[in-house]
Amino acid sequence: MYALTLNKPFDLEYQQVELPILQQGWATLRLVAVSVCGSDFHAYRGGNPMQTYPRILGHELCAVVEQICGPSESVRVGDKVVLMPYLSCGHCKACRKGKGNACSSLSVYGVHRDGAMADYVQAPLSQLIVVDPCMEPIDAALIEPLAISAHAVRRAGLKPGDTVLVSGAGFIGLGAALQAELAGCSVILSDTHEKRRAFAGKHAPDFLAVLDPLDPSYAVQVAQLTSQEGPDCIIDATGNAVSMASNVSLLSNGGRMVYVGISKDPIALDGRAFHIRETELLDSRAATIEDFQHVIDLVQQGLLVPSQLVTHCTHFNGQVVDTFRQWNELGGEVFKAVMLMTE
Repeated sequence: MYALTLNKPFDLEYQQVELPILQQGWATLRLVAVSVCGSDFHAYRGGNPMQTYPRILGHELCAVVEQICGPSESVRVGDKVVLMPYLSCGHCKACRKGKGNACSSLSVYGVHRDGAMADYVQAPLSQLIVVDPCMEPIDAALIEPLAISAHAVRRAGLKPGDTVLVSGAGFIGLGAALQAELAGCSVILSDTHEKRRAFAGKHAPDFLAVLDPLDPSYAVQVAQLTSQEGPDCIIDATGNAVSMASNVSLLSNGGRMVYVGISKDPIALDGRAFHIRETELLDSRAATIEDFQHVIDLVQQGLLVPSQLVTHCTHFNGQVVDTFRQWNELGGEVFKAVMLMTE
């Protein structure tokens, strides 16, 4: 089969590789659509602190089950599926608490193990979720990143009527903002990239505002939008240590902050600002089956249309290396990119 392998930062190769022997309780999946995560671009640039090399990239996917090894009641050959791409050990303390997404030895497709930018990928049956055969492949491929957003929103413990500031209008941030709005919250979204702000404003016209955090009046604008009290919750999806540290000064007293972005740099919080608010600080890692099912329900109800957020698309063939490099150079202009695995 053909696969897109990242040998080391900036060294991407479209090459033929062997598919491993199928394990008991696993399935071989034929890829139909694979979405490119921001972490894939970070890995390409050498900026993902968790990335291992060499590695076939990709973990956001829609696929069809080609082969199953062993008995299966929930998944059948021919099913259209999405993958929960995080494999947990099942016995560490986090797993025993039911938090497999925080497993001490979590293994993620495309990061710690070979991923889905290939003709085929193999996965445990327990990690597969069957979706409606009529669901569009691109919509299905985007369920995983939207589940990341859903997990952050769930961690935030939002209530209808809350005001939420989402920092970072990438796919995860916008996904969190859209789902917070669906939960009955008033949403402020911010991003330093002008084109991302314009894109978000186009697809979410009912947000309170889409702001530039570099604007000198940014803090004043947030205060005005929240009756001088600050947001009830801030979800930071930037992965930027400066943003993650400074946002506490915008938060309401008694408010909650949720980090969903990953910073490779230390985060220097203002101890006084943090203390006087009795700030609740939470992190959000990966997603659970409940988050996947929640997003699938939203998509099936037409409340979320993931394919509307796709800006770039290509076919998976010998030209994909050049296309990936071009997308990387475009930076924030590529809001969401998808590879279609069949022409």
